[in-house]
This record gives sequence, C-alpha cells and structure tokens, in this order.
Amino acid sequence: MQPSKLNYVLAFTAEISAWLGALGGIALLIVMLNDSDAFILDSSVILWSAVAAVPMGALGWLFGRVIMWMLLGHAAACIQGWPFQVGEEVWILRGKHRNRIVRIYEVWKERGQVRLDIGDEEKNAVKDVFSIVAVCRMKTQYGMPPSTGNRLTNPITKHLVITQEQSATSDKKSKKTPTRGQSDLEGYERVSMFPYVWYLALISPIIIGISGYSVYVLLSSVEERTRILLTFAALFVTALSTLYVQHNILTFRCRRCGCKMTKYRDADTGFIAYYYVCDKCRIYWRNQATGLRN
Repeated sequence: MQPSKLNYVLAFTAEISAWLGALGGIALLIVMLNDSDAFILDSSVILWSAVAAVPMGALGWLFGRVIMWMLLGHAAACIQGWPFQVGEEVWILRGKHRNRIVRIYEVWKERGQVRLDIGDEEKNAVKDVFSIVAVCRMKTQYGMPPSTGNRLTNPITKHLVITQEQSATSDKKSKKTPTRGQSDLEGYERVSMFPYVWYLALISPIIIGISGYSVYVLLSSVEERTRILLTFAALFVTALSTLYVQHNILTFRCRRCGCKMTKYRDADTGFIAYYYVCDKCRIYWRNQATGLRN
C-alpha cells in the first residue's frame, strides 16, 4: 500500500511550520499597526509597513521553525509511524531518494532522525540521515509491516524494485555541503580562524546597528512599544542574516598558498559547524554557528 497524499505533505512539516510562523508574524504586525491607528491607506505608510514586515516575517519564520515545529513535528511523526525500530522498512517521502523503500539500520531518537541503508557512499559521508517525518512505515492493507524477506517475492514492494535500481544509478550529485569528521583531518594543522574572519567581526556589528537604527527612525510615527519591538526584530534578523552569509555565501582563501579553501560540514556533531580545509597546505580551521543545530 503506497503512502497517502497526507504522508507526503507531512514530510514538509518543518517548512510548513516555518511559513505558518512567518504569516503569523506579519499578521501580528498588521494588528499592532491597526491598534495604534498607524495602518492607513497612504503610499509612504504602506511602503514602510512592507519594509517592517520583512523582519517580522523572518522572526515569525524562526518561531515557527523552532517552536511550532516542536509541536507539529511530533504529531506528524506519529502519523508517519514513529517510533521506528532498527530493521524496519520505511518509504522515503522526499529528496532525491523519494519513493524508495529501504531498511533502518540506526535510530537517533534524541535528534528525531533515522539512518537508512541507501548505500555505502552515503553512509560514509553521513548523507543517509533522514528526519522522522520524511519517511513513513511500510504497511500492508491489513496494517501489518510487509515481509522483509526477498523483495522480488513481496507483492507490496515488487513493483518498486526496478524503479529503485534505476533511481540509484541516476541520482544526481548532491548539492549539499560535503561532510568530514575530525578523524579525516589527522595529520592536518589546525590554525586560528581569526585571520580569516576578523573583518566580519568588525563589519557585522556596524551592519546590525545601522539596520536597527534605520527601522527605529523610519517608524517614528508608530506607537513607541511597537517601534521598539520592530527595532529589536530587525536587529535579531540582521544578526541571523550575517551568520547565514558567513556560513553559506562567503568563501575563504588559504593565507599560505592563496588557493580557495574547501568547506566541509562537521560530521561529528549535531551543531552547525564547518571545517575550512586547504589540502595543499594540510591546514584547516573550524567555524561554528553559535547554538544552532541541524
């Protein structure tokens, strides 16, 4: 029995939670502006309201991604069949391995993730980790898990064997950041990250301050409490934006040879941390987004 449309929708519970939070943040802004009689049909007011909606929407997005996800994610996981057990077969609902039926070989209960047997290459690179809402338990029409014996004789999975084999041979190269653990860097010299990021430490507070000051000045006609709230929201979102730019957009060059350093995701931790490696000089430095987790 194939997963229902609801199962596929629930695979995106994290994204749905984030967008619900963003819409809630914008709705809250509209309510506050309306209560302070600042929400009028004037071009300048509409323009600055739209500007203010960006940090409020981003703040709501963060709230949804963290708080709402904690609530909705648990309910969605239960519908998908959680808790899962090692050895069970599950149906992948999203990603490049979508519609494959694979076996669970490890369960990370504390992190709400499972590791699936999708190949040795993915296992070694720790790319076989899936959220518990991104998969669902295989069931027959009588509600029992299908046999885990010969897949070709199992009527539930027989029609998918050829499709899975074709998918495995035609998978495109993953666009995600490759992973590397501390053991992979034995023999490499760890250097200080300060020479690479000192200018970010100098510029980031300036950018954050300008952002907060601009919002505070532009919303001079708004009630003071709302004005302060939006200013803090702008400061918070700008700070997150500088972290995002540093970790996902900027590139760094080796200070010894000048070549571009390769970025790897730290495979040994649940925190968002990266290694920047120069294989030519055999040096690396580590950068971690403070307090953020996968």
